[in-house]
Amino acid sequence: MASQAPRRFWKEVSVVEGGSGLFTVALDGRTLKTPGKRDLAVASRPLAQAVAEEWAAVDKTVDPSLMPMTQLVNTMIERIGEQRAGIIDELMRYVDADALCYEAAEPADLVARQQAEWGALRGWVETRLAVLLTVTSGLMPQDQSPAVHVALRQALEAMDAPTLTAFQAVAGAVGSWCAALGFVFGFGDAGLIFRTALLEELFQAELWGEDWEAQDRRDALLADLLAIERFLTLSRQG
Repeated sequence: MASQAPRRFWKEVSVVEGGSGLFTVALDGRTLKTPGKRDLAVASRPLAQAVAEEWAAVDKTVDPSLMPMTQLVNTMIERIGEQRAGIIDELMRYVDADALCYEAAEPADLVARQQAEWGALRGWVETRLAVLLTVTSGLMPQDQSPAVHVALRQALEAMDAPTLTAFQAVAGAVGSWCAALGFVFGFGDAGLIFRTALLEELFQAELWGEDWEAQDRRDALLADLLAIERFLTLSRQG
């Protein structure tokens, strides 16, 4: 039997600054906890305020799907904060499987768009990491060079918790660590990363017509990317 969603029991939501420079969210004066019972505490007041606004907006029951800032902060605290090394190892398993390094062989229009749009992002990644990416056509697995593996691991290990949280979320959502790197380090905004990562799917929709289920899925993905973008922006504000 599915558990019932928690009901709203609080009247007031507030942001509290602690002595360690962290900001917590309080429900009727009691510190909000993560699912793992850790204090929900962040270094950015604007991010804490965004979480507080989500809890203030709860009507009768808590719906996590309507609380993206809370979910991302929970992930940052419980997974990135406590399992950082394992998360990086997990992300490194997909270095050779980046979708943007596997171009189509045809049709010519799609190939041209991939070479232009994917090529622009790959070129940015190569400059950022000082490496050369291996790009192929078709579905046969193609390994990236050891230099790419080393450079990406170094980049991941240097990320602060919010950036690594956003990177992991984007890489998982679009199947591309190149797109995730571009997302967290300013290659483009959420809309550009969305269009670049989903280039082939959008091309097919233009060619054959729209499928409403696919459109709904893309709309949900874009909403997720916009939420991650907001999370990252707020986390970088004091």
